[in-house]
Amino acid sequence: MKDAYESLYSYIPACPLMNTLKNTLMTKKETVVEERLVRSEIKDAPPNDLPIFDQNEFLELIGDEDIMIGLLNDAPRHLSGLMESLETAIREKNAEDINRRAHTLKGMCANITAKRLLRTAAEIEQAGSKGIGDIDPELTKRLKNEYEAVLTAIKLTLNETLHSGATSR
Repeated sequence: MKDAYESLYSYIPACPLMNTLKNTLMTKKETVVEERLVRSEIKDAPPNDLPIFDQNEFLELIGDEDIMIGLLNDAPRHLSGLMESLETAIREKNAEDINRRAHTLKGMCANITAKRLLRTAAEIEQAGSKGIGDIDPELTKRLKNEYEAVLTAIKLTLNETLHSGATSR
């Protein structure tokens, strides 16, 4: 199991978000993310039937609201870097880079329970793994829309969590 995670994280620069996720997942619930990737509810579901971001599942996975808030504060910056590198690979029609970047994005989406974006990243990864560098424009449009939806969901979650925390403390 560790080898699979090590390969996933080898494409991601060292950062507090990924290090925390890696340590949390590898020590606490090693198989949760991998199981989520292969579950038919994500693999076979139409993207619009999946939640944009599953806050309850993410909190359950992380186990601590303060850590969740910290990770969600960092997530947009890291997601934007992954999206930028994937969009570059798509523009350059580089199937190998598309495969790698989409795989990394898929892993991060699994870690933060961004299921719609995970599903789309998986579709793009699959195309790249087959040597397809010319990604369907509708799929790239969906990728961008789902990315924006995840950012909005994270922002709303942070606002709600911080607001509810401020009133309950």
